[in-house]
Amino acid sequence: MIIKYTFHQLLANHIIEVPIIQRDYAQGRLSDNVNYIRERFVKSLVNNIVQKEDLHLGFVYGKIEGKERQREAKLHQDSVKTLLHTVTQYAHQFNIDVETKININEIDETSSLIFIPLDGQQRLTTLFLLYWYISMRKGEVSKELLNFKYNNRKLALAFFEELTAKGNIEVIHKELSEELDKQITKYTWYLDKWKYDATVSGALVMLQTIHKEFSTHKEFDFMSINLKDLPFKFDFLDLDDLRQSDELYIKMNERGKQLTDFEHFKAWLQDCMNKKQLSIDDKAFLERFWKKIDTDWLNFFWKKIDADFRSLDDFYFNYLKTLAINFHLSTSKNTALPNHLKELLQKIRNSDTYNKQSVKYIPLSQFIIELKNDSGILEIFELFSIDCLRYIDSTMSTLIEVEEDIKYKINSIVKEPFISKGKNILSLYLKNNAFTPNYWDQVYYYFILELLKSNKINIDFWIRSMRNIIYNTYIQSPDNVFDALKSIGTLLSSDILDLEEALKSEKFSLSFFDKSQITEERYKCTLDPTVWDFNKIHKLEDHEYFMGQIQFAFDLATSDKDLFTKYSDLLSELFSTRNNEIYLQQALLTKGDYLVERTNHSFCRISYDSLRSRNDNWRQIFDDEKRRNLLRSLLDNLLDLSDLDLVNKLNTIIKNHKFTKEDWEYYFVENGGAIKECKYNEIRWFSANDVRLLHSTAITGYHLELRTMWLFQELENLKFDINPFETKEYLWDKNTGGSPGIKLSSFKLGEKVYDLDIRFAKDGAGYECCFFHKAATINDRSADEIVIKSLGDFIYDDEYKHYFKKVDKEKIIEYLSILTSKLSTL
Repeated sequence: MIIKYTFHQLLANHIIEVPIIQRDYAQGRLSDNVNYIRERFVKSLVNNIVQKEDLHLGFVYGKIEGKERQREAKLHQDSVKTLLHTVTQYAHQFNIDVETKININEIDETSSLIFIPLDGQQRLTTLFLLYWYISMRKGEVSKELLNFKYNNRKLALAFFEELTAKGNIEVIHKELSEELDKQITKYTWYLDKWKYDATVSGALVMLQTIHKEFSTHKEFDFMSINLKDLPFKFDFLDLDDLRQSDELYIKMNERGKQLTDFEHFKAWLQDCMNKKQLSIDDKAFLERFWKKIDTDWLNFFWKKIDADFRSLDDFYFNYLKTLAINFHLSTSKNTALPNHLKELLQKIRNSDTYNKQSVKYIPLSQFIIELKNDSGILEIFELFSIDCLRYIDSTMSTLIEVEEDIKYKINSIVKEPFISKGKNILSLYLKNNAFTPNYWDQVYYYFILELLKSNKINIDFWIRSMRNIIYNTYIQSPDNVFDALKSIGTLLSSDILDLEEALKSEKFSLSFFDKSQITEERYKCTLDPTVWDFNKIHKLEDHEYFMGQIQFAFDLATSDKDLFTKYSDLLSELFSTRNNEIYLQQALLTKGDYLVERTNHSFCRISYDSLRSRNDNWRQIFDDEKRRNLLRSLLDNLLDLSDLDLVNKLNTIIKNHKFTKEDWEYYFVENGGAIKECKYNEIRWFSANDVRLLHSTAITGYHLELRTMWLFQELENLKFDINPFETKEYLWDKNTGGSPGIKLSSFKLGEKVYDLDIRFAKDGAGYECCFFHKAATINDRSADEIVIKSLGDFIYDDEYKHYFKKVDKEKIIEYLSILTSKLSTL
């Protein structure tokens, strides 16, 4: 049962013992965030005393010990009284007078009841120091203060005993200085070792803060104050009345020694709300809100997070901040993202995976911002406004009360590849690996919880269709998140109950989101479920590469349901693994030049990294009619080869290509290694005779050339004997004017070492062979006469000091065999 108490009543009726399990007193810590909280809190306390206004300080939870002893003592008293009454009545029967008056001491409730605070210790300690300060200013000792015990530290316990000693209080009162904290530490009863105790140090800081704040009220009369009348009240809850197990007590005290940012936040938020002129309805709501935030919701997070309890407040606070910013983004009346919301969103978002050291601290002062509207009038923005708290309340209730069948339905639709492996959408923000979801997940999470709050029908369609729309729209910035949440908020607050029916209308609109995906979802609504196999459609949507966007499959099949079924099976297998990628690229190239042209030409990659990776690669083929026709031709060819597995089908198509060595395509189709050498599956195309294989996306990086790379691989495949050269290697080059090729090196004869560089002529005339002595300077590159004779018709180039010969591309391997044989005889 919740009882309203003043602090004085709590002290008068109980001995307060802060238990060993509790942390040090932290409201006196010297840090930016604590300083802000302390100064605001003390200012509020002092103002309420001066102005004689009540101040509600939230809930105080704990255990009361001694109630059983009290009951037993009362029971014994009653038993004795009953026995004496019986004796008296019996004696009267025989006219015997019996003296039955006895002295019974009243049960001392104060000494017999011990209150052990499990939540509220910080506020109770601050109030104790405040009451001590007022008593000291009056020059007297309030006996109730002696009922406050700090049993979690022996040093702190001893300090508080000395602080409340009558003689010490009188001396401090008489010698009061501006620096109360330093004054106390100068007395002989103050032990030097106390300065190393965090609770004692914190208490001194708090006393000085209280002293400083009262100094701003010069005319205040301390003698007019009765501690009984001070206006500070609590909602007091004896947790034994709830019949909770000790597990709850442990959980409520396992958050570590230092006061967390979340605990500071709760105290700050309650302080802010207490200062407002609230309606009766808002006050009743807040009373329920404060209770839920420390009980139902806390317990939910404790059960759901996969971190230890010391991290609980980080998860809890991170989630509440995310709900708050989502609320303001979705309900903003602005058409563009305001700067204050953008900055808050960026500050609230933390690292993807939970790391206690990297959790951002946001000063509480930044949750309330002064803004000027378009008319220049000053307005106050509150991140945690009363409307926002109502939104948090409804969202938390929805999250906690989701029925199991709905959870199953959501998780069976919103899975990989839409959400990362090992995650589910309703567990975002609750797991180490989902501490801060990406923007897409943040938007979809908002959508799904708002959907569950609504009375929409055909829920499965809402979940799937909006999944496809959200995850196929670029949401990469705070501005995108703002537009997405506003659009979803508008949609869900509309009178549309069935999204499937609404999409069938051309009048349906959904701002911000990808128009082509909305068009695709509309097309699916037109398909007759008695004709089309929607299990097949959904399976293709769920494919890790297609990720909800499958309009191209309908286009390939020209809306033929039977052909769609055949194509969808084949497409799923083709794009299911990167192991098929090279074969797919080679086989499709046999149907025509499908490469996507940008600065570079791309073979396309099966990449699952991001929406951009999908859109910049194979979706370029899917969405282009000419290239899509090439893919259709390949699919039809594969369907005709019915007796083989997929890889053998692709290899059959590759082997039956019609290209010759005159065609640049020949070198890619004949040798998949050429595509593999393109790290990002991109080439730089200068002409059909000058094709560079890029190891990065820029031509400025080192790269290879197509035909010399093919030649290198052919020599490898043929196990070509390069003797008398010792090594064979690529000649890497960079920039547009570069001339990459291959090199045969380290032919040693006499005192000289010779190399042979081979490049492909940019005019397509064949291979250019350059032979030279590998010398320190270019002028010393000439060969010995015996070598020159073996070179035959090589021409000496006086400019580059090497021997040069062009070789027909059809005869290059044959020529290299002849040349190495001649040189081997020397």
